[in-house]
Amino acid sequence: MKNFICSVFICSIVLFIGCDTTHEKPKLNIVNTTGYGIQSVYVTPSVSDTWGNDILTATIPNGGSVVMKFSKGTYDFLAVDDTSPFYCYEQFDNPLKEDKTFTWELNVADKMIACPTWVTSK
Repeated sequence: MKNFICSVFICSIVLFIGCDTTHEKPKLNIVNTTGYGIQSVYVTPSVSDTWGNDILTATIPNGGSVVMKFSKGTYDFLAVDDTSPFYCYEQFDNPLKEDKTFTWELNVADKMIACPTWVTSK
């Protein structure tokens, strides 16, 4: 009987360890190939009517990139370059999924628009 209980206990531990239920948060990889620095990035859930705060702590230089973690969901992105006047790059309805990296490559031909009036320099 002791052997049976011990065997059940060991099997339970093996099964528990083998069932990894942890998931890594989705990642957003922003790659800047615009020819300019990217000074601000705003991210908001796609269902929102307003933009959130700037999530960058430093400018992304041309040729540079930055990776950030988010909760899973669908997001809209807005990036602001460091030219004068500013230009923005938009990307809408981007699904960020667990254990995945979403790469957003910014380039001059990619959805460059005049920025909304609320966008200001840092």
